[in-house]
Amino acid sequence: MSVAIASVRRLPLPAASQPVDENAAKDYAAFLTRLSVYDTMETDISDAMKTMLSKKKEREILQYIKTFHDRSVTCIGGTGRYAGYWQTHVGKGRQDSAVKRSKTLTGLLQLLAAHYRMTVSLPSSKKTISLKEYFPHWLEWKGKRTVNKALTLHHNEVDFRKLVANTPLGEMPMDRITTEDLDDWARELLIRKPLSSSRFNNYKIVVTGPLELAVREKIIKESPWKPQLMDYRLLFKSARKAPSKDKIFYDDEIEKIIQNCMDDYDKTGNSADIAIVINFDLGLRVGELCALKWEDIDLKGRTIMIRRQESQGKVEEAVKSDSEAGYRELPLNDNILTLLHRLRRDQGALGGFIFTGQDGKRKTSASISDRIVYVQRGKDASAPAKRIHCQRRTVGTRIAKACGLEAARQWLGHTDLQTTLRYIYTTETIDTMREYSQMNSVLKNLADRTHQAPAAPIELPRTGT
Repeated sequence: MSVAIASVRRLPLPAASQPVDENAAKDYAAFLTRLSVYDTMETDISDAMKTMLSKKKEREILQYIKTFHDRSVTCIGGTGRYAGYWQTHVGKGRQDSAVKRSKTLTGLLQLLAAHYRMTVSLPSSKKTISLKEYFPHWLEWKGKRTVNKALTLHHNEVDFRKLVANTPLGEMPMDRITTEDLDDWARELLIRKPLSSSRFNNYKIVVTGPLELAVREKIIKESPWKPQLMDYRLLFKSARKAPSKDKIFYDDEIEKIIQNCMDDYDKTGNSADIAIVINFDLGLRVGELCALKWEDIDLKGRTIMIRRQESQGKVEEAVKSDSEAGYRELPLNDNILTLLHRLRRDQGALGGFIFTGQDGKRKTSASISDRIVYVQRGKDASAPAKRIHCQRRTVGTRIAKACGLEAARQWLGHTDLQTTLRYIYTTETIDTMREYSQMNSVLKNLADRTHQAPAAPIELPRTGT
C-alpha cells in the first residue's frame, strides 16, 4: 500500500502547556485513517501473508515517522530485557534527551504523537476512507484471491491513477458516493475518451471492484454502481473488428517459415525454431509456449496440459484467463510428437522446460518472438514480418472454420466467446458461400419429389359489394 506522506514538519520539544499543532494533528489523523485499512484484512490468510503485511505496515509507519521526527528509530536486538522493542530518542542534548520505547512500532508511533502533541482519536468508523485510500487494499486483496498476473494488477493500478485517483470521485468518502457520482464519472470518461464496451469494462473494474469489496467488509451497505440505471450503449464506439488479412499466416508463408526454422535447427540446434514450428498447430500464447515443461506432456494420452505462463520475465503457475477456460488440455498430433521426440533426444534432458538453450536456460517469450520475426526477414531488418501472436489468430481461424466457434474458444483458452470472434478472419466470398449453400442445403431432397398440381387458390373473404 502506498501512503501519501505529509510534508516534512520538524516539531520542537513541546512544553506541557503548548497547544496541539492543528496541522500536524490533521496529518496524523489522516495517516491513522489510511493505516486502518490494514485492520480490514481478513484473518483467514497464511502465516507467510501475515508476515508480509506486518513488514509492509512497519515500513509505512517508519516512513511516516521520518516526516516529523528527525531521530533514528531502531528495533532492539539481542536477548536483553527490551529485546524486540522499538525505541528512539526525543529532545536535544544530554539533559533534554529522553527514550521512547514500545513493544510494537504502532505503540512507539503513539508515544511520539503524544510527545509532539499530535494525539487524536482513531476514526470511529472506516466509512471515512476514500476510494483513493481504499484502492491499494483492494488491489492487494485481488492479487491474493484471484489468478491475476502482476501485469494485470499493474494495469489496474495505472488505470486507477490516470482515471480515478485525482478526480472528485477518488477523493470522496466511499459511504457518500452515489449512483449519480459514478454516472457522472463514467460519462465524462466516455465523452473524453471514446471506448468500446469491453475496454470500458476493463476500466470500470477499478471502481466497481473496491466498492464490492467495501460491501463485503461492511464499510458500506451496498454498491452504488447500478447497471440498470447506467446505460452507455450510445457512447460506446464500435467493437474492434475481426483481424485483417495481415494478421494471419497463409499456407505459403507457413511453409516458408517452417522450412527456414527446420534448416536453422539442423545447423544450430536452436529450440526456439521447434517452438515456432509446433505453434502453427498449437496456437499458444508465447508466454504459455516458452513455459511448457516435459512433465506437461502425456505421451500415452497424446496430450499436453497448458497450466502456466511467463509474465514479466517470470514463470507463474497460472494462465492468463481468470477462469477454468485458461487451463486446458490439447491433443498432440503425430507431427508435433515427432518434433518433440527429436528435441528431447537432442537435448538429452528428461525434465525441466521443453525449450531451452545450450546452457540449459529456458527460452524466453522475447527470444521466441524475435526468432519468428528473424526467420521471415533474414538480415533485412526493414522487411515486413508478422508477429508470433498471428499464429494464435491463424489457428483460431482454422479451428473455427472446421469445428465451430465454441471449439476455437476452448482451444485458445478464452473465457468470453466475444474475444474469440476478434481472432477469426474469413476469406469467404459471396461465390464460396453460394457454393456452400448449394451443397449443404437441407432442402435438397425437394428436387427428388414428383411435381404435384398446385393447390387450389385461397379464397379471400369478401368485405362488401
